[in-house]
Amino acid sequence: MSVTEDMDVALRGLGVDAGTLFSAAKEALDRDGFVVLPSLLDDAAIQALKQRIEELEQEEDAWGAGTNSEDPGAIRVENLNHKDLRFDELWLHPVLLAVLQYVLGDFWLGSMTSRSPRPHTGHQRLHRDGPRVFADAATSCQTTWMLDDFNPVRGTTRLVPGSHRFPSRPEEAMTDPEVAHADQVLVEAPRGSLMVFNGYLWHGGTENTTDMLRHGVFSFYARRDQARKYDQGALLDEETRSRLTSEALYVLGV
Repeated sequence: MSVTEDMDVALRGLGVDAGTLFSAAKEALDRDGFVVLPSLLDDAAIQALKQRIEELEQEEDAWGAGTNSEDPGAIRVENLNHKDLRFDELWLHPVLLAVLQYVLGDFWLGSMTSRSPRPHTGHQRLHRDGPRVFADAATSCQTTWMLDDFNPVRGTTRLVPGSHRFPSRPEEAMTDPEVAHADQVLVEAPRGSLMVFNGYLWHGGTENTTDMLRHGVFSFYARRDQARKYDQGALLDEETRSRLTSEALYVLGV
């Protein structure tokens, strides 16, 4: 297998071209720090992904108490991209890759996690991902594939538009980051939608007020000169390596 060493070459090989990302999405990313792209996955794909996540939750006892002390209200499975080829459709989706290149330039995958808030849990304080290292350039993006409807009832993500340009963190500027911000918006989109936001953006999850789980797949991508949570090369087994193209391996950062 040949080795890909250039992001432009890699993304062309993965189906990204000049027309993949509309100008309106670029404007939203610049102005608001996030974009929501509705209904990119069909019902069959959504059902297959949810089924596999539920199987992994059982296999890994993700329902067990204390599986993640930082997020005790949610059922989580880490490193999905190493656990089933069905998740390749998500972390290598051309529209997602086009957004990431627009915001970050050269980037790599840091983590991929399913997160399903249990009924009446899921509220998070407003926060941003790490300190603001560079004033004019993003260093990371968070992405969410919505496998159920995201709305104020089922639970969603709250964002403060434009806060990716704020010099301070929420805990420095707010008396209580747990409460609603005057300018926050609650994302509302149907299942199958994709949300991507600048890691500097103030954000947090909201409570799932129903008696059902709310499934989503959350991935963190970092600019290639930045650290990431997981060493993707160390996690990569031969079965996964053999199915990925050199372009995909470049995005994975191995």
